[in-house]
Amino acid sequence: MKALFWKAYTHLNRHQAIDLLKQIISQYGAIMDFKPFSDLDLSLEISVNEDRLTALLLSLKKHFTIEAPDFLVESNQERLLYLNITFTQSTGNLIVEVPAVPG
Repeated sequence: MKALFWKAYTHLNRHQAIDLLKQIISQYGAIMDFKPFSDLDLSLEISVNEDRLTALLLSLKKHFTIEAPDFLVESNQERLLYLNITFTQSTGNLIVEVPAVPG
């Protein structure tokens, strides 16, 4: 299975962008894994059939700036897509609030 590597940029708030990504990707494939890098970047591993790649790319381009090298749709086989998203509004200092737990 050949893997594809795409790069995306967004000016959206990180939480809005992630929700939008989940909605778009779920229409065409499935998110298999994700890796956040502070609040700067997010890497997604996506499983998608080759014949749905073009539609996925066009949907993503409506909301994100995408760098995607040319690809050939050879069949209806499953492909791995690695999508790295950079949040341009980020600070690089992600703070996760942990609520106080009594005890």
